[in-house]
Amino acid sequence: MEKGRGISSEDSGSKPQQGTGDHQFGGNSCPTGKIQVLGDIFQFTLDVSEFSPEDVIITSSNNLLEVHAEKLGEDGSVTNTFSHRCTLPSDVDPISVTMSMESSGLLTVRAHRVCFLFTTNTMEDVAPPGSVIVADWHRCRDSKDFFSKILHKKRRKTFGLLESPVMPPHVAVDTVHYKIFISGKSGVGKTALAARLAGLNVPSVHYETTGIETTVVYWPVKLRESGRVLFFRLQLWDCGENATRRFDHLLPSCKEQVDAVLFLFSFTDRTSFDDLSNQIAKWTGPPVGRVVKLVVGTKFDLFMHCDVAERDVRDFKETWRLPLLRVGGEVSDGLGDVAPFLNCLAEQLWHQDCVTAGSAGHHPQQETVALL
Repeated sequence: MEKGRGISSEDSGSKPQQGTGDHQFGGNSCPTGKIQVLGDIFQFTLDVSEFSPEDVIITSSNNLLEVHAEKLGEDGSVTNTFSHRCTLPSDVDPISVTMSMESSGLLTVRAHRVCFLFTTNTMEDVAPPGSVIVADWHRCRDSKDFFSKILHKKRRKTFGLLESPVMPPHVAVDTVHYKIFISGKSGVGKTALAARLAGLNVPSVHYETTGIETTVVYWPVKLRESGRVLFFRLQLWDCGENATRRFDHLLPSCKEQVDAVLFLFSFTDRTSFDDLSNQIAKWTGPPVGRVVKLVVGTKFDLFMHCDVAERDVRDFKETWRLPLLRVGGEVSDGLGDVAPFLNCLAEQLWHQDCVTAGSAGHHPQQETVALL
């Protein structure tokens, strides 16, 4: 256990919870903790304005953060106490945890999330994160000219089926095209995920997709081995669950020439998690061919309503050996909340193409020009 403002902890893999610990007060109102998942940042804020900075102690052990405050009177007696516990999610890098306290008394704890989770026995045809592309390239200075083509006034541009980013004539950038199908039960957030990745407004009210909706996402990446820049054109296919049941021709259309499937479940809906095996079974076999398969857990930020335990997620990964990503939290106008997701999707797609072409071998970072 460590104390103080320099926090570190060990990953216990326990389920994230909000307000799961003790709250003790000397007659004052209870400060409310707030947990947010902002892209690749896990943030925990707490109002401790009733205490001075020297009254607050932070401890951490096995991914459990505990905030304890104690105010003393002039006679040395305790006049007010408070304690709050928060368990870090298993996809948070414990080494990256930092803390700050504003003059207003707002305590903020931040940590970087490792959004791409693997088991120790990951399948050989899955590329480790960062092995093929530069994962944080969107933060680098040399990426500005490319990302500016998918942004307008710091917001994402909307591209139609026949539209694409326009680069200067002297800059040659190849575009690779992929078809992505989003699979999952009704209400897990398929339409919301497509909107989030494309920079569109996320629907505030759930509605059933009546047929097939397609969304185009452009995303520039830099290959790690050669430094070559590519535009990934991702066409996201979203088909309503009831529509696929009513119309037999929809699912075959979605499967035709598909490059990747995103299997969605909601952390707030246990039945959607239990249905994953059925979802994956529909996309297994020779008719489908080699496709990238990623599992996506949505509504990860709604910790108080979580219906899927962390141990169940670990068991699933050990059984299916598929990469699992988590999304949730507020949607920002920038790139930080979608970059980890789009980067790892692009990485797996490019790696799969290299494996299919027989050019990757044991070095998945090698690219092949023939694929273009």
